[in-house]
Amino acid sequence: MLFLQSLFTFAPLTLILHCLFIFLFKRWLGPIGTFYGSIISFSLVLICSLNELYSVLIHGNYIFVDFGRWFFCLDLIDSHLVFCVDSLALISSSLVLTLTMFALYFGVEYMYREAFINRLLYLLNLFATSVVFLFYCYDYFLILFFMGMYWIIFLSTCQFLLL
Repeated sequence: MLFLQSLFTFAPLTLILHCLFIFLFKRWLGPIGTFYGSIISFSLVLICSLNELYSVLIHGNYIFVDFGRWFFCLDLIDSHLVFCVDSLALISSSLVLTLTMFALYFGVEYMYREAFINRLLYLLNLFATSVVFLFYCYDYFLILFFMGMYWIIFLSTCQFLLL
């Protein structure tokens, strides 16, 4: 029961699994399957985030989710994979998830006949996932890591627009 409670506490972990699922099965899903899978995944995470926001506002506390020490390099970088779940992170991630669902809908309606629509949907999912994790990030090294993901996604988007 404790595992399920901690899983619902940090529901954005399902966004990483969803991006991996889209990447592995993009050939079989197609644009409509990718769209519906993304909407269902974002809706699930949004509902869990709003439920957690209600709990945080009622009890007046915040939650630290510590996944242990992953980044260790000769005592130069001693970083724990820690995420802080507070009201500001929950509100901003809910806003990003809602806006991304609207952007996905617009992208499917606008680019339905384009050849690279799956790439657009995949980049939108990666961007939303990295933004949500940036809001929950507690360590400065992880903030730099997620900002690096932004640059990768930005360069991929520029490459997509040039094609």
